[in-house]
Amino acid sequence: GNPDGPVQMKLAIGLPSFLMSDEHQLYIIIVFYAMLLFVIPVLAISYYQHHKQFASNGLYMETLRYLGSNINDKSPTFGMQKGPELLACSAESRYLTDLHPGEEQEIARLEKEVTQHKRMDPRIEQAFPIARQNHRVLLAHLQRVPIKSSVLERERDVLLTKSVRITTSMVEIASMHEWFGCAVSFLDFRRSLVQALDVKSSPLLQVPHFTPEIAQQVPEKEIEAFLTSDAPIDKKRPGLSKMTDDQLMDIRAFSDHASLVDMAVKAETEGESEIAETDVVTITVTLTRKNLKEGEAMGPVHAPHFAQPKFEEWWVYLTDRRDQVAMYFEKITSLERVVEAKLRLQMGRGQVGKMMFRVHAICDSYVGFDKHADVEFMVLSEEKAGRQTVIHKEDQELDMHPTLFQSFLGLGPEEDSSDDEADPKPKTLGKKSAESSSDDSDDSSDDDSEESDDDEDEEEEEEEEEEEAPKGKKKSKK
Repeated sequence: GNPDGPVQMKLAIGLPSFLMSDEHQLYIIIVFYAMLLFVIPVLAISYYQHHKQFASNGLYMETLRYLGSNINDKSPTFGMQKGPELLACSAESRYLTDLHPGEEQEIARLEKEVTQHKRMDPRIEQAFPIARQNHRVLLAHLQRVPIKSSVLERERDVLLTKSVRITTSMVEIASMHEWFGCAVSFLDFRRSLVQALDVKSSPLLQVPHFTPEIAQQVPEKEIEAFLTSDAPIDKKRPGLSKMTDDQLMDIRAFSDHASLVDMAVKAETEGESEIAETDVVTITVTLTRKNLKEGEAMGPVHAPHFAQPKFEEWWVYLTDRRDQVAMYFEKITSLERVVEAKLRLQMGRGQVGKMMFRVHAICDSYVGFDKHADVEFMVLSEEKAGRQTVIHKEDQELDMHPTLFQSFLGLGPEEDSSDDEADPKPKTLGKKSAESSSDDSDDSSDDDSEESDDDEDEEEEEEEEEEEAPKGKKKSKK
């Protein structure tokens, strides 16, 4: 023990003196119950009312309902034409800020300079003036029209930041409806926001120091080769003859940074050497970024006009040969050198023969870097594939164990099944039961006769005792 003997330790809590005073007890109780019964419930209710407006992806539920009711597959360019209006009418846009009376002149100037490929619904403009303002701001960004108001510039940057989640929902809604053309048009609108490109803008405007006049010097057939070719960048290439050495260095840096990918597609049934009907076919799509070395990862995309750093995503689609139906899709967000997506396709019974599909890999940040490839495979019938259903011994033994319902009732699998089986010998069992009942009746009659004999013997003994009793009394008198 302790050499100083038993030691006690006391712990005390220091409270303000007014809490311990008898004069303030009533006020303290009032404050306590006000916090418990009013303040805390109000805070909890307000927190719930605020957060129930948002979906799991962080968008307003009102925005998702609006997008779901207005997205359709009427036009292959629906996303580029209708995208700015849908983004401007979203709840995130309408709740962004109020109208600024001093900015009417700037908005009027933008309306004169921008080109509206599809006019906004006049009823929406009257109902939501803020949506009209944001719509003009978005068109100015897509057409690279400078905005001279710092307030509108800040609103544009906030809209572009929120557009990442909103355009993702647009693509997902179109993809879940299997509208491949509509989904691609929304991806075009998404990367147009990232690169500040209009509907008719040249993809070469993504390249540094390229203007619309310089882009016209490159033939339209050579645009894709210009963006994805590994050829050296020098003044001999179209459009680069008047570039300075510093400008050529910037263009080379862009070419080295932009993702040049190789796509490999493989179709198989996992664990099998052949594909048969009713199998789940796994289509593995492998993308390899050629501009990266082993161990490197992709950085932010080249997007000087976007409001924040943007990392590229690849959307992989499995479609029919006519590119009309988006059967399956997968989003790749990995930034590694080699990325992979697996699309699983369920084959139906009787669906045999040669199957032909098409795989698309679409970049959401650059225009002109997409990839597509045809995939073909042979589906055999179950007889030709030689598939045999093998049941493991342990799986067979599971039938001997009681189910959960049987264990609750205390029954086993044999007891439960025996109730449904018919009795094989009902007649013999009936005879035996009849004989046993007759034997029981005989035994009971014998028992009754024995009991009656015992009663008669007892009565005779009582009579003899009564006759002997008066004789004994006479002898005693003498």
